[in-house]
Amino acid sequence: MNINNTRRLISIGLVVVLAAIFAIVTDSFLTTKNIMLLLKDSAYVGLMALGVSFVIVGGGIDLSGGGIVCLVGILVARFSFFANSAPGFIILLFAAIAGAALGGVNSVFVTKLNISEFVTTLASNFLFSGLALMFAFREGGRLTSR
Repeated sequence: MNINNTRRLISIGLVVVLAAIFAIVTDSFLTTKNIMLLLKDSAYVGLMALGVSFVIVGGGIDLSGGGIVCLVGILVARFSFFANSAPGFIILLFAAIAGAALGGVNSVFVTKLNISEFVTTLASNFLFSGLALMFAFREGGRLTSR
C-alpha cells in the first residue's frame, strides 16, 4: 500500500469517526433534514472547486475565487433589492455575467499584461473582497460603521 492510499484511508476513517461521534452526541445529526441542509450548504463550495479544478488541471492557479463569490453575492443582493420584481433567471443571469466579468479582469492581466497568475489572482482576491465590503456597508454613497 502506497502513501496516497494510506492518506485516503486515514481521511475517510476520520470522517467516519467524526460522523459517528456527532450521531451519538446529537439526535438530529443523521436526519434527512440535516443531511439535505449539509449538502445544500456545501453545494457552492463544490461548484467553486469544480471550476478551480479546471484551472489547476490546465497548469494554472486561481486564488480569487473567494473574492469573486463574495463580490458577486453582494452585487446580486443589491441588484435583487433594487429590482425586486425581476424574475429569478434574470438575477441568475446577472450573477453569471458578473462572475464572468470579474474572471475576465483576471484573464486580461494574466494574458495581455503577462503578470503572474499567482500575483494577479491574489491581488484581485483582496480587491474584490474589499469592493464587496464597500458595497455591503455603503449607504447614500458613503461607508457606514456597522
